[in-house]
Amino acid sequence: MTHDYQDYWNDAANEKNKPYAVQSVDDPRLLRWLREETNLERGFADAVDFLCSNLNWSGGRVLDVGAGVCWTSAILSRLSQVTAVRAVDYSRHRIEEYAPRVIEQFGGSPDKIDAVVGDFSSIAESDRFDLIVFCQALYMFSDPRAMLQKCRTQLRAGGVVMITCEQIEPEYSLGQALYWKTILRTAVRGRADASGRHRMVASDYRQALEQTGFKYHRQDLSYAFIPSAIDCPGANHFGIKEE
Repeated sequence: MTHDYQDYWNDAANEKNKPYAVQSVDDPRLLRWLREETNLERGFADAVDFLCSNLNWSGGRVLDVGAGVCWTSAILSRLSQVTAVRAVDYSRHRIEEYAPRVIEQFGGSPDKIDAVVGDFSSIAESDRFDLIVFCQALYMFSDPRAMLQKCRTQLRAGGVVMITCEQIEPEYSLGQALYWKTILRTAVRGRADASGRHRMVASDYRQALEQTGFKYHRQDLSYAFIPSAIDCPGANHFGIKEE
């Protein structure tokens, strides 16, 4: 994500009516959004299960990039094998006002979670993690390969990058892919929607992970993450740093 969208994500008044604007621990809007109106919590939980069961992730320190109100950090903090979670987001009101309530809502372990206002570039080069999470976050960066290369630098050997709850558009057909690559990509390169989200499909994630040296794994799902946007089955994506 670039700094061009900081005003969008720091507009607290504009977010008051969004489900993420949790006003109290008893506010049900976020839970309803994640569990009933979308499949986002389900998708994230399935990703965590795949990480632990299929990839045999042994645990350690986690970096949650674009953590927002920290519902993902809360879920991760409940895992016994997670020792600490660094949750980073440059939306100040989400981190400082909403996140503490959400962490309590989800039964998270606040002692494990260090929620900070900033972005990925603010993480010290010497800081090392065993898992880096992008939940609805990698597609906010115009150059995902640059972000994944930074992940390789900051992951310990055997560490994993987990990209979840992002794909909400169907894969290109061969004809669409050729048209996009030869014409449209040149015309709209660098552009995103009002929030900063760039269009990505499943093959984009695989390509970006493999080109940055990760061993790629994909978890196909039978449901869409956000059915109201498009009814396209989602997938979670993983890259393992093998060296």
